[in-house]
Amino acid sequence: MHSTLSDKMIRRVREYGYLFPYRVLTAAEAQSYRDAIENYEQTQGGPLAGKYRYKVHLLFTWARDLIRHPRILHAVEQLIGRDILVWTTNVYLKEPHDGRYIS
Repeated sequence: MHSTLSDKMIRRVREYGYLFPYRVLTAAEAQSYRDAIENYEQTQGGPLAGKYRYKVHLLFTWARDLIRHPRILHAVEQLIGRDILVWTTNVYLKEPHDGRYIS
């Protein structure tokens, strides 16, 4: 999977503040992270809530692994350099048909 941002992509991030779509995970990798969240929900009786939605990279190994994923880090390094610190991770899950809109 390709993880180098083109000059055009970097310009788009600088102009708009985001880049979409840009895939860094394989389908199998994405599914493994989803499975980890769903496993938590099934074993703990519900979605990530309250204090478990914040700084998840300190609470769950799957989140720690995700923020350290080489293809994600490589893309971020191209934008801000190698000195990267993840201060926090917040999870807001949008379940199908839950009536909420994400903008």
